[in-house]
Amino acid sequence: MKKIKLGALFYVLFAAVVFASMAPESPSPIFGRWEGTVQIPGRPFTLIIDLLSDQTGKWAGSAIVPGFNVKGAPLTDLAVKDTDIAFVIRGVLGNPSVKGLLVDGAIQAEFAEGGNRAPVLLHRIGDAQVDLPPKSTPLRHELEGLWTGSLVYASHEFRVKLTLKNGGSCASATLVLTREKDFPLTIGLVQEDGSTLTIQTDDGQESVDAKFDTAKGEIRGAMQIGGAEVPLLLHKEVAK
Repeated sequence: MKKIKLGALFYVLFAAVVFASMAPESPSPIFGRWEGTVQIPGRPFTLIIDLLSDQTGKWAGSAIVPGFNVKGAPLTDLAVKDTDIAFVIRGVLGNPSVKGLLVDGAIQAEFAEGGNRAPVLLHRIGDAQVDLPPKSTPLRHELEGLWTGSLVYASHEFRVKLTLKNGGSCASATLVLTREKDFPLTIGLVQEDGSTLTIQTDDGQESVDAKFDTAKGEIRGAMQIGGAEVPLLLHKEVAK
């Protein structure tokens, strides 16, 4: 019988451990595209969910609701632990929440919105095709600063204060509507594309789509608020 030297045996064992640590982990059974029917009495509808995670274990997902013309709605508060899953479909349908459990290859879940609840059984139909949310971009220097103006919503006039600034690799914004008291909005997206400025709140409920003219010092467009589109005109405040 051929003898194996101790040094060679150590090398073989060491290599086996290293390659085992480098081998990819088995993907979570939650990975993938899932489809089912939300069983709302008298008005059931199809729900499609895409779910995946990166190498750090951070999960991302998006939703499609064909009957409501919803595609790529982001999933927030997304939590996966073993076979348990919970998330919120943000910015559409009243921000419904879904909580479920993987049982026998299907996700048995509850769809909840505004105090109403309905069961949904999701079956895996393929690989995940997550629509990742857009990211904020840097702004040209002329856009940074305080912009003020007003808008009329529900027959009431609101003062508007928009502050734009760059930081790191992207821009951020604060947006406050004022009528007797301040109504600050949490901004999640700020993008500049040519002469177009897009701003969106973190929950996707309010947004601004406008053109800017730095020579005139104005931002002109519209704001989506409360399901309505209202004209918006802002002028840049001159620093004192």
